[in-house]
Amino acid sequence: MLPVVVTEEFLQELFDSIEADPKMEVEVNLPEQTITNKATGKSEHFEINAYKKHCLMNGLDDIDFLLSNKDKIEEWEKEGVKIEIMDTTLRDGEQTSGVSFVPHEKLMIARLLLEDLKVDRVEVASARVSDGEFEAVKMICDWAAVVVCSIKWKCSALSTGILLSIGFSVPAAV
Repeated sequence: MLPVVVTEEFLQELFDSIEADPKMEVEVNLPEQTITNKATGKSEHFEINAYKKHCLMNGLDDIDFLLSNKDKIEEWEKEGVKIEIMDTTLRDGEQTSGVSFVPHEKLMIARLLLEDLKVDRVEVASARVSDGEFEAVKMICDWAAVVVCSIKWKCSALSTGILLSIGFSVPAAV
């Protein structure tokens, strides 16, 4: 199934044609990205993601696509490229209407992101925004100082008012 977006007028024309002749045909031309009402000859262009179009035209699902690119993926992996993941939940999440974390919730979320999900970097907050933000950043820094091998930003950043970003690697023994 290929869901496509068409104008209301074209959709109404399709329904009218089907009502007049339930056996009428609709042609979907994926390479041209058009849908045609065979009863009236009218066509309309539709948009489709290039990746999805490629997969549909080549009979690939997501796994097949990855397998078809296995050599490219293995070559890329040999290059030693490392992707780092940075999470901004604790910073951007609070910009969402109705969302606010208390300090112990921020600590819990930071620990889950860094320990369980193995996120490389977490943007915590701007320490000078409020007393609550300051306390949350201090709690996270205190925890990180005990658990973490390398802290990119120390708690001395609390007094500067900069955005605190913590990245670390956990010791093998932890």
